[in-house]
Amino acid sequence: MHLSRLLACLFLMCAIAHGQSVSASLKGRVVDPAKANIAGAAALLSHTETGARLKAATNADGLFVFPAVAHRGVRVRSAV
Repeated sequence: MHLSRLLACLFLMCAIAHGQSVSASLKGRVVDPAKANIAGAAALLSHTETGARLKAATNADGLFVFPAVAHRGVRVRSAV
């Protein structure tokens, strides 16, 4: 009986700890000086602390998404 309670508590603690996240999704749009969307542009993300780099292409509306990035220390730029 004690073992099942212990396992239930451990499972609950793991579920709660798993819900804590230090990342978020980052969405944006690449536009030209006339504010027109740029399809197929490269959005480049770099993490300033680790040096990790990610690349995403914009869709037809100029939108890009980085699904799971650190919540701080990032830099985004675009290249056409």
